[in-house]
Amino acid sequence: MQLSYRKIILIMICLFVVMFASTLTRSQNSQTKTYKIVMVLWRGITDSETGFMDYIKNRNLKVEFIIKNCNKNKTLLPKFIKEIKELKPDLIYTFGTTVTRTIAGTHKNHPSDRFITDIPIVFSIVADPLGAEIVPALKSSERNVTGISHLV
Repeated sequence: MQLSYRKIILIMICLFVVMFASTLTRSQNSQTKTYKIVMVLWRGITDSETGFMDYIKNRNLKVEFIIKNCNKNKTLLPKFIKEIKELKPDLIYTFGTTVTRTIAGTHKNHPSDRFITDIPIVFSIVADPLGAEIVPALKSSERNVTGISHLV
C-alpha cells in the first residue's frame, strides 16, 4: 500500500496536533498552583518592580504578588518579617540595600531567627552587595539569596 503525499501530510499534522495537545494539557495541569511572591519595597513600586512583575506575568505563571511597602520607614521591616514567616511565600523580592539586609541579614550573621533564611530571596537595586555583606562573593551567595545591582 502506497500512501499519497496528502495522506502523509495529514498523518503528520494529526500526530503534531496530538503531541501539542498532550504537551499543553501537561503544562496546564502542572500549573495549578498559584505562587506567592512577597515584594518588600522601600519607596513603593518603581520601574524595577514593574519590570519584574511584567516578566513573571509574561511567562503565564499563576502568581499572587503581595506588596509590603515600608515607605522609607525601616521600623516596619521587623513586622514584615513576622508576616512573611507566617505567610510562607514561594519567593521574596526585596528593593534596596536597607530592605535586603534587614530581611535577609548579612552572610556573616546568617542564619538567625531575626532574618528570613528558608525562603528564596531576590534583591534588586542593591548598590554594593559585597560591601553590604549581603553576599560573600559575586560568584555565589552561599545561601538562599541572589539579585542584581544597578551599578557597574
